[in-house]
Amino acid sequence: MKTKLAAMAAVIAALGVMGADSASASTLHGAAVAATPAKAAALTDYPCWTSFDPSNPDGAGMWQFYRNCTNRDVTVCAQDVEDNYLQPEHISLEPGWVGKWYWERTTPGHHYTTVYC
Repeated sequence: MKTKLAAMAAVIAALGVMGADSASASTLHGAAVAATPAKAAALTDYPCWTSFDPSNPDGAGMWQFYRNCTNRDVTVCAQDVEDNYLQPEHISLEPGWVGKWYWERTTPGHHYTTVYC
């Protein structure tokens, strides 16, 4: 728990749009920031569902992306599975659109995912 509290203090969530006319916002993890997601320029830009950059940060910062490959609108959140920590920023995405979060620090050995919220 103490590790999670320290990590939560260092987490910065950045919500933004992907593709043309992109914009982003950044804040401490405890405050929600509105963002307007946009459609990715090409399918190869961001794979369907969840992807990460870098894919194995081993404690370093990491971008988490989610491309909505369904045929309906969805609202998603980023999650640290082991701590069950859910980023407070929810992103609503139309089909084909991409949302992103930035984890300032990650916890070695933890798994990160995207969930419907």
